[in-house]
Amino acid sequence: MNKFVLGALALTAASTPSLAGEADSLILDRDIESLASSLTQNSGGSTVAVSGFLRSSYAFSGDVDTDTSTAGSQDLGGFSIDDARLIVTGSIGKYGVVLEMDGSADPDFATTPAGVAGFTGAYGATGGVGPVGVLDAYATFAITDQIKGQIGNFRPAFLASSLRQEDGLLFQDRSFLGQLFAFRDQGVQFSGTFEMLNFALALQNGTDGAGDELAISGRASFTVMGAAPGKTEGALGQGDDTSFTVGVGYYDDANITDGTAIAVDGQFGMGQLSAAFEFVDLDAGFGDTTPFNAQVGFMVVPDEWEVAARYEDFDSATDTTAITVGVNWYHNGHAAKWHLNYITVTDDVSANEADIVQLGMTAAF
Repeated sequence: MNKFVLGALALTAASTPSLAGEADSLILDRDIESLASSLTQNSGGSTVAVSGFLRSSYAFSGDVDTDTSTAGSQDLGGFSIDDARLIVTGSIGKYGVVLEMDGSADPDFATTPAGVAGFTGAYGATGGVGPVGVLDAYATFAITDQIKGQIGNFRPAFLASSLRQEDGLLFQDRSFLGQLFAFRDQGVQFSGTFEMLNFALALQNGTDGAGDELAISGRASFTVMGAAPGKTEGALGQGDDTSFTVGVGYYDDANITDGTAIAVDGQFGMGQLSAAFEFVDLDAGFGDTTPFNAQVGFMVVPDEWEVAARYEDFDSATDTTAITVGVNWYHNGHAAKWHLNYITVTDDVSANEADIVQLGMTAAF
């Protein structure tokens, strides 16, 4: 069997370029305020904060080939360093700097993913310790009390889930759409908050690198009721009030013919219950498909145990779907937790089907 790559090779052609991936509070929360519990130094009017996290997991499957030299080996059963993250933020006056580095061999370093056929963020994929590389590297500046700008290397504002840090996920792996849009690119962005409305607009290099064709992305989210979603997924810490936020995203790469994508996503919370969905309409340049996913979580024991399930439909030519069910055990919120996930992928092509078990741990400081 060929190495399992999410069972979604037919989502787009192998040569199809991939996309850039809430420029609202999710991005804004990645500054000093989001690192209040980290090591902080204050000198000469400037502030520096250091935080980070480690995610490690074990994956097992009798359906996934990891030894490509031996056909049909089906030998997935190993440990992985999924993230070894260090985040440094600083501010002086109305200016700030964010530097994010990682020492794991995972797909976060891609600036322009190779497309679905080269996508390495497959369920059950394993990674080890690699050279330390830079992920986020951008400067921020206040324009008004409600609007800010940033310039550098960052994730485009498109989907809410892809803008969340990996230590705040409900499952060990992101959704396929969330991972596909979670890469960084270089450019400039303007974002703001006006009561229940959050927005962002970015210009970035796109698939031609520093060429003269740019990629434009934009996102707006509106909190219909309750409070805006936080930096983490699931019901943990969301409070007893009912909340609902809906967002829309737009992406267009001028270097790709018919290279646009439109997204709609939503997040709901009510006490111990949480739910979310994502829907993306990909234009012909990206495969002309409409993948979507939906997930639900429930705190069985407040602040300690949570169960969750996610369904994904890739709208592929071979009807690829994936179901993930999981149990989370929280010791100190999302900063110290365990994941136990079971993923089953179905496909008209039996070689693309797989059942995977993952046990993961996250520890953050």
